[in-house]
Amino acid sequence: MTSAERDPARGTQGRSRSLFVAVVGVVLVILAADWLGSGRPDSPSSAPASTGEGQPEGAEPWATRASEVYESWAGTLDEHRAAEVVIAHKLNGAFSSCMADRGYPRPWTESVWPAPVPKDSLLYSFWAAGRLDGYYSQKVINAEVGQRIESAANAHEARGEEAAAERDCRAERPGAGDDAVGEIRDPAVVRELTKGWSTALAPVLASGGDPASYDECMASNGILATLGVESTDEARRALSSPMPPGSVPLGNEPSTPEWDAYLADERAFVDADWTCREDVRRGLGDGVAESVESFETEYADQIDAARQHWESVRRQAEALGWSPAEQPSGNPG
Repeated sequence: MTSAERDPARGTQGRSRSLFVAVVGVVLVILAADWLGSGRPDSPSSAPASTGEGQPEGAEPWATRASEVYESWAGTLDEHRAAEVVIAHKLNGAFSSCMADRGYPRPWTESVWPAPVPKDSLLYSFWAAGRLDGYYSQKVINAEVGQRIESAANAHEARGEEAAAERDCRAERPGAGDDAVGEIRDPAVVRELTKGWSTALAPVLASGGDPASYDECMASNGILATLGVESTDEARRALSSPMPPGSVPLGNEPSTPEWDAYLADERAFVDADWTCREDVRRGLGDGVAESVESFETEYADQIDAARQHWESVRRQAEALGWSPAEQPSGNPG
């Protein structure tokens, strides 16, 4: 199986099945735009109003600054959406053109996957992280979008001349390899900076609260029992896990009892988590500010290189017709 037949970070599809489904794929990516643009307006999981992409309105200056520095090298949500557009084109653009020439449209735009859920810049220090409203549910939403796109793609099985055309086009116009895809989404310089950021914030984590006291606080408010788990790590895994098909509404689809119950559980967990570490967080501002300043000085050249990468990715996506204002999910239309 070639990398053009799969996205190494997103799953695989059978050789004999078409990768794209006309109309259905477009609808799914538009649904993803509704969810990934600003959050579902009437959903309790929608993130707080934001002054940027990393911190809610009214965040402390030190937290806002940390978010600005982090996004400068890790990439903003729009830049990651742009990356998914570029990746989809590199994997399937040439194949799409080949199939169109043979009379079998396979628009590469229908293979644009949702961007990963943005990470709070201070999650690396846990104690300093802000409220995680909507963080877990967005992971579940992304998983649902991906599952629907892949299911739709696998629902159409090419036969006869169409199947022969697919085989020939894949052989004649293979897509980018796994390494090339990885360097778009997570380049070496960003991986280096991720390690450096984690190291820089390690002293903040060490000076945070007592993990045992946090666990005791979380257990005492009943949230672990509500979720049917024994630890906060189990709770986070449970809240991040994909849900059964049909239980996660996208776009304007009506909610479901399962989704309503999930959102209530997520909200209860986030409230409990914040209650159990908010006081500790207040005392970490100076430590975060010092760590971020030190990181920015030490890794100035690498940060510049990362910025150049994301700016290049954005230009490539725009050249393909992508606009964050028009299609938040990365579908050029």
